[in-house]
Amino acid sequence: MAGRSILAIGAMWLLLAAMPAALAGERSLTVVELFSSQGCAYCPPANLVLNELVDRDDLLALDYHVDYWDYTGWHDTFAKPEFGKRQRHYAKHFRYKSVYTPQIVVNGSREMVGSDRAAVLALIKAATDEARIAIRLVPTENGGLRISAAAGTGAATADLWLVTFERGQTVDIGKGENQGRRIRYSNVVCDSVKVGTWTGAAVELTLQPSELPGDKGESWAVILQEPGYGRILGATRLDPTP
Repeated sequence: MAGRSILAIGAMWLLLAAMPAALAGERSLTVVELFSSQGCAYCPPANLVLNELVDRDDLLALDYHVDYWDYTGWHDTFAKPEFGKRQRHYAKHFRYKSVYTPQIVVNGSREMVGSDRAAVLALIKAATDEARIAIRLVPTENGGLRISAAAGTGAATADLWLVTFERGQTVDIGKGENQGRRIRYSNVVCDSVKVGTWTGAAVELTLQPSELPGDKGESWAVILQEPGYGRILGATRLDPTP
């Protein structure tokens, strides 16, 4: 986390560790994933849509940057190959022959062009009544994380994904289709790693600091998702205090 001192980071974790569980995050959110690129001329309107969603307390809105538009002359500063892999798995589920940007996927089971605000809001509304598995994410005193997922039915197994993200970044685009534009991005994903498996019974695991992703970002999230990047069963997030 650029610009943050080790002392400030330590103080943040101690404060979060002292928070009541209800504040630290036992809930399950609707997950909205935007697949975008700094080099895509059609993406800025979708980024504006996501910027509207990030402060909703019923949503986990995330921006995954893909690298397959880098050939246009601008290398996306947030992109990672694994984010494109995630989107390609979604394309298989939706029976698409290729991927595109900007795409929004809601709870791993519905998708829409990310710049179509009305359609995106309709997808989110349709997902609000889906059954969820309660997820809890709290920091430990030594700087690790404790993740809990409640028991549930309807899925044999699911993967627990730990996601780190930056809440706000502004980028001046120097080349490519968006050359000369200054674009504000929200909840930009830094890293996404599988940390455990859920088999229908309640599960709890503790990650030591050495087991956390190297690219930590500002905030954390946990997504419980059927194997092969399938339907999302539950999610929560943990933000540092201001």
